[in-house]
Amino acid sequence: MQLRFLLFCSAAALMACCRHAEAQEPPCYVTDEDVTCSASATLLVMEDFLKQLSSSNGVTEYNKFGLYDNHVVQHLSAGLLADLQFSVIEVMSCPNLTKVDDFLGASSASLKNLSMHHNSLTEVPQLTAPALQNLRLYQTDTRVVVQRSALQGMPSIPCSFLQEIRMESASVMPLAFYDLKLLKNLYVYNLAADPLLLAGSFHFSSPSLSYVFLASGHAFTGEAEPGTYDGFPSGSRLWIQKTPKFSADLFFNLLSRGASVESPEPVTCDCHVAWIRLSTFMPQAKVRCQTSMWPIDLSAVDEANFKDCGSICSV
Repeated sequence: MQLRFLLFCSAAALMACCRHAEAQEPPCYVTDEDVTCSASATLLVMEDFLKQLSSSNGVTEYNKFGLYDNHVVQHLSAGLLADLQFSVIEVMSCPNLTKVDDFLGASSASLKNLSMHHNSLTEVPQLTAPALQNLRLYQTDTRVVVQRSALQGMPSIPCSFLQEIRMESASVMPLAFYDLKLLKNLYVYNLAADPLLLAGSFHFSSPSLSYVFLASGHAFTGEAEPGTYDGFPSGSRLWIQKTPKFSADLFFNLLSRGASVESPEPVTCDCHVAWIRLSTFMPQAKVRCQTSMWPIDLSAVDEANFKDCGSICSV
């Protein structure tokens, strides 16, 4: 009886082991038009798999490459994707990934959508991707620096196709987005600065620019150097969560070109906003004023409050 029980237990354990082995995903695999590398893939495994795939079956065009939930990979090497062409690339939840070289390979010419979420990059990678239309780079624990040099590789032809960027936990350097001539929308969540935004950080040269959304991190007060915001075309809009003041040296260039600005957090409406309240710019600026009771719109503040503010008001 005891022997029969032991044999039964051994057989059950073997079957469970086999089922577990069958359930495990291979490090990299192909399904339909997608190529996926999972949690167990090392950089060497990915390099070998992708090189063999690009030369084995004659198929080089796929829809998506994905690297997910991987704690092993720390670096994406140059030319990693070899001769394979993807239009979508997702690199997500790789907490030890800190370095990304220009890994696109042949996908440099085909990539349209790039998403890199919850990794540990400290800088936006310098990639050559002239066909890129949408860039998503979300991080929570590690701040990522946006240098102009990183995005200069996106428009390696005179007209970049990059139209929308969404980032989280970003620190933006001067002229970071200046070379993107077709950029329409920019969203930065948890915007960071040490201790203030530098002149030219949000200076654009895209006539297509429509909307810039800047949500501040908890430690950022919104302080900015004169000339931080520039190049906004007529009809475009800046939404900025925090700014301690609406001074002319920050926002005159924006409003004078026909753009608008809005901030939901109230400010002290003294003479630094008189140039808006007493000018034709008033409809373009949504400013909330702190009062002893509750915030009110600047448009609701009597013009007489600014009668002693000087000639700068008569713009």
